[in-house]
Amino acid sequence: HYGKELLERRLDDARKVLGEFLDELKEEIREYGIKCKRIHESGPVHKVIAQVSRTTDVVVVARETNFEFETSHKPGHSLFELLEITSRMTLVVPDKPRAIKRIVVAHDLSPSCARVLYMLVHLNPFPGAEIIVVHADDEGMADKEDFQNISGYLQEHGFQAEVVVRNLRPDKAILEVADKRDADAIVMGAYDVGKVRRVLFGSTAQRILDRATIPLVFGT
Repeated sequence: HYGKELLERRLDDARKVLGEFLDELKEEIREYGIKCKRIHESGPVHKVIAQVSRTTDVVVVARETNFEFETSHKPGHSLFELLEITSRMTLVVPDKPRAIKRIVVAHDLSPSCARVLYMLVHLNPFPGAEIIVVHADDEGMADKEDFQNISGYLQEHGFQAEVVVRNLRPDKAILEVADKRDADAIVMGAYDVGKVRRVLFGSTAQRILDRATIPLVFGT
């Protein structure tokens, strides 16, 4: 009984501190002319965010986010779970955000990557940014016409764009181009769609998340 009572007091204290912080954050956001409201929900964090985000355009989370209170979850665990179920573009922000003027977009010519590019074009979260589309072609199978079509599509929508093909493993190609071009963000799909829909964490997306120091934008 005492342990339960102590936990409730600690939770109450945490809610009070968090509430004050969110109220301050809400006012700061409004100072930038952005509409803002605070929503308080209970339940598994990734499910709550995914549910709320159905009526939003973009989800923004910190790179090392740990939403769980006094649990064994590792930082970032909620992000992995969120990307499995969210239907919205997700912006993962590092410790030191930066102005986004040049974007690297990973594209493997799959329907998933086409959807991510469509979302990027029509949401246009970074107006005026230059777009560099990167394709990893370690087997020499790239079709120039496909990339001409992608570049043309972007230019028709008013974006300054180019396509770069690298004969490297996907994560290495993406990170190399991002580094050499001094990119401010990387945009890519979070899923590999095959017979079973699975998150790419553990492979390309996981390697990039582990190594990239700039904002990452994941689409589904």
